[in-house]
Amino acid sequence: MIFGEILSELRKDHGMTQQDLANQLSVSVYTISSYERNLILPSDEIKIQIAKMFNVSLDYLFGVTSNPSKIEDIDSSVIILKDIPKRALREIELCINKIKEKYKF
Repeated sequence: MIFGEILSELRKDHGMTQQDLANQLSVSVYTISSYERNLILPSDEIKIQIAKMFNVSLDYLFGVTSNPSKIEDIDSSVIILKDIPKRALREIELCINKIKEKYKF
């Protein structure tokens, strides 16, 4: 999926019209329509606003990952990993690599 499709899906999932989203972002309905049809991309500031508004990562918003990775989830994961001993982190890395190989991603 590309940005416009993802934005449209997020907007609809949250029960918002294009007008609602336009009002939230202080842009025109035409601008939202242009985003959703992939005619233009928003500024970095608007991209961040959208990610925060829908509580998703920028990677999800741009189709880099299919996991929305809510912002709070990322923050708590970082805190947990920060306190893990280096040997344990190496084991986690090995497990992740095995999973990537198995599922080819």
